[in-house]
Amino acid sequence: MQVHVLWHPASDAACRPVAERIYVALNRDPDQPLLPGVGIPVFFRCAGADPRVPTGVPRPIELSDTKLDLRIALVTAEMIEDRAWMAYLDQCQKEVAGKGRNAAMICFDLSMGGLRGTRLSVRIDPADQRFEERVMREVLLACCRLLANRPRSGAAAALGAAPIKLFLSHTKRDETGLPIAEALKRHLDTLTVERFFDEVSITPGDELNTVLEAEIQDAALVCIRTDRYVSSPWCRKELALAKRHRRPMVVLDALSRREPRSTPLLAHLPSERVTPDDLNGPRLEGVVNVIALEIVRFLYANLQLTMLQQAKLVPDSAILLTRPPEARDLAAIIADARKKKAGGATSEPPVLLHPDPMMAAEEADDLAPFGATFVTPTSLWQKRLDHLHLGLSLSPGDAAEQKALGLSQHIEDAMRVIARQTLAAGATLHYGGVLNDKSLTQALYDMIGAYNRVGLTLPPLVNHTPWPWDEEVDANWRVLRQDMLTVERCPPPADALALGDIPGPGHVGRLAATAQGRYALGRSLGAMRQRNIDATGARVVLGGKPHGFVGFLPGIVEEVLLATRAGHPVYVLGGFGGGARLVARALAGEQPDELTRAYQEARSPDYAETLRYYDAVRTREPALGLPPIDYAAVTAELNRYGLSGLSAANGLSEEENRILFTTASVDAAVHLIMRGLTQTPPPRQA
Repeated sequence: MQVHVLWHPASDAACRPVAERIYVALNRDPDQPLLPGVGIPVFFRCAGADPRVPTGVPRPIELSDTKLDLRIALVTAEMIEDRAWMAYLDQCQKEVAGKGRNAAMICFDLSMGGLRGTRLSVRIDPADQRFEERVMREVLLACCRLLANRPRSGAAAALGAAPIKLFLSHTKRDETGLPIAEALKRHLDTLTVERFFDEVSITPGDELNTVLEAEIQDAALVCIRTDRYVSSPWCRKELALAKRHRRPMVVLDALSRREPRSTPLLAHLPSERVTPDDLNGPRLEGVVNVIALEIVRFLYANLQLTMLQQAKLVPDSAILLTRPPEARDLAAIIADARKKKAGGATSEPPVLLHPDPMMAAEEADDLAPFGATFVTPTSLWQKRLDHLHLGLSLSPGDAAEQKALGLSQHIEDAMRVIARQTLAAGATLHYGGVLNDKSLTQALYDMIGAYNRVGLTLPPLVNHTPWPWDEEVDANWRVLRQDMLTVERCPPPADALALGDIPGPGHVGRLAATAQGRYALGRSLGAMRQRNIDATGARVVLGGKPHGFVGFLPGIVEEVLLATRAGHPVYVLGGFGGGARLVARALAGEQPDELTRAYQEARSPDYAETLRYYDAVRTREPALGLPPIDYAAVTAELNRYGLSGLSAANGLSEEENRILFTTASVDAAVHLIMRGLTQTPPPRQA
């Protein structure tokens, strides 16, 4: 599944906040790298396909083998007045219309009535305090509908998937349960949602057990948990049926005094606090969004786990659970295994695949006597990369290019997800980034600490810090992290050190102000990169400045050259733009204009001045052995290495490397990286 959010660049200030909220809800929060999130790829179309014409028409939406397609248009007056953008919108609607139950498009008319004609739209006032909540509600319900893929009947079959159905489970034994259920029902009746409410959904004469089971099998269960809810045998039965049929479930916690007893049937369910006093419109909208988000998470997790099984990453016999495992799951599985064994079939210990995060050590200990193996999408690769020292060449690229590619928070998210997966698989990560509280280094440090706290013992992160960037780091910051962070200070060549300024904070900025100083910085970065390559056995590259960089070549380009010369497997994620995209294009046989000296010097007079200084030193001091800055030779070397050289080293086919060159789906990229690293063991460092 993929989601695309469209808005006109002139409306960026009004539309980007809600688009980024959609991204965080459906994909992941880049600021919370340890939380797995839902994981649905979300992309933006908010700028021209050519970075030089940011107000132009966006890139076409290309979905390759993606089955489910949701497009969200935030239509403002600026878009309505732009004929090219409206033609793009019409084309999107035509593409969606031909996909039946597998696609949907929502047009939010933020112009308050300007969107006319045959285009169906949801009219919302952006000045409304509940604007974002209402957008999120429609988006989440559309995701529910696509993922559940419930068919419509009769003439409505051509209208796409039917709305999601909610089963409102409540007891009338409490004074609070029925009012909450009725308020929620009235609110749902105003939305594109089907609901089961016993007072109006059961026909006289129906057999109740049969009705309940049939309805729950096709619905998401909303448990309105009041003081006497668990005491009701019918409520317990509804919970048991939903658990047995593995349906999405959400608890609305309306306990007022005390509950005589709880029930294990409520284990591992998300819960939202509600009371009869706060069931006004805004609160109910928030409750519906909580319910819908859990349904989306549940249904998409089931889809993702199934894909992992189809990819043979877990046995065909593995049990797929969309919630963490419970004793009731294991008891049923073991009982089934005993039946098979009694019939003469061999029985292996059951494998249960459930969503991240991994169970904490104490939870796993409780379930250990059942003899099952528990895995998550992250832990599937556990210990598969033990002893590998993996270099990460990850950094943001060019902002204009990222907009043209439909990316925003995607770069930060991708960097953290790649690091999280390879860390969990046992790799020692080497990174050359900055050291501060908001850096990727800090995020990696936090990840290592989190995994160590749940029982894993991961190697420390290795940070290669070049001179004089090491002088910018607070010593207390380093000392507080020394248990899980090894900082390798990389001294510069002697000629660079001799050009240094006054040591201490601000040293980098003072050197960057002159050609001589920038030469010294470039020499230091080159030495650091070589040291990083020498300490690692494989490399992942993503992003990187394609121009305006410090150094003599784009940093990603230089690191790829060093790594391929050393024979290391390299994984190039070109779909996120930046220097990695230039490398991908060159490896695919292109000669990018950006990989020419004329282009780079035209973009940056400072860079041109630095190269003139470099050339003068190279002529004046041949003993230094400085190589020429020859972009044509760089491109030719990458062309020669090509897809064949890349595939021979990194364990992926040429077609898989092409996918890695172009995909902006971090989950697809991580799958290919892990596949390559584990299929063909790369050089490992002791």
